[in-house]
Amino acid sequence: MRAIKGVVCVAVLAWAVSAFPALGDDKKPGATAPDAKKEGGKPEGTGKPEGTPPGMSAEQMAEMEAWTKAATPGPEHKQLEYMVGTYDVAIKSWMDPGAPAMESKGTQTAEWILGGRWMRYTFNGDFMGMPFEGRGISGYDNIDKKYKSIWVDTMMTGVIADSGTYDAATKTFTFTGETKDPKGQVVKQRNVIQVTSNDKHVMTFYHTESGKPEAKVMELTYTRAKAAGKP
Repeated sequence: MRAIKGVVCVAVLAWAVSAFPALGDDKKPGATAPDAKKEGGKPEGTGKPEGTPPGMSAEQMAEMEAWTKAATPGPEHKQLEYMVGTYDVAIKSWMDPGAPAMESKGTQTAEWILGGRWMRYTFNGDFMGMPFEGRGISGYDNIDKKYKSIWVDTMMTGVIADSGTYDAATKTFTFTGETKDPKGQVVKQRNVIQVTSNDKHVMTFYHTESGKPEAKVMELTYTRAKAAGKP
């Protein structure tokens, strides 16, 4: 799917370049525009609205505007602002629903990239007594109208891709997706993020294995790290 999107983007860029072959040619001193304006505000013989760049049809202009709108960050992206900065993370995990939680710690740093389109985050800590690192990005897809998240870490060689929604009334993100266990069995995943304040949020993971009820497997509490020298 991502490869297809990449091909589409490249195709659009190539089209955009080919759509402007004459730009600048009619800007030379003394040059006369080839399509003199006639009544109705349309260049002679084209039927295109006034102001349409040379080499582009009205349909191409509309498509270009649609792509521009789809590529522009909006208020949905700003909902991810809570992640920016450095957080201390307290982790609880359960191998079995009835067993006591295993506890560990970590640190996450997040920042905007690609002009505010994606949030990039880096996690470092320990898990089950071993060093643990993770990398991810989150953003909002203007076309699908959903939040998207991609995650990779040192405990797997696969990629977890989730999509989700945001409930402004409860300040809660809910992501769903699928992953696989070491045996290759599909595990459904639900990730709920409760934003309690600008300095704290809680992320809870639930897994549903084939033939079993949904189970809580991990809870991460993020608390904004205090700046050095400040109480």
